Amino acid sequence: MKLIDERFMGVVISSMKGGSPAASDAAAYDTYVRGSNQVCKPNY
Repeated sequence: MKLIDERFMGVVISSMKGGSPAASDAAAYDTYVRGSNQVCKPNY
């Protein structure tokens, strides 16, 4: 998994607080969450 930049970390934090990522960030956010889940939950 790659580190994310400050702007995208804002997207992640906003989503954790209940927000939705902008359409332009949706695919990258989905990829990030998928990768995060695989690290946190093996066999996810």
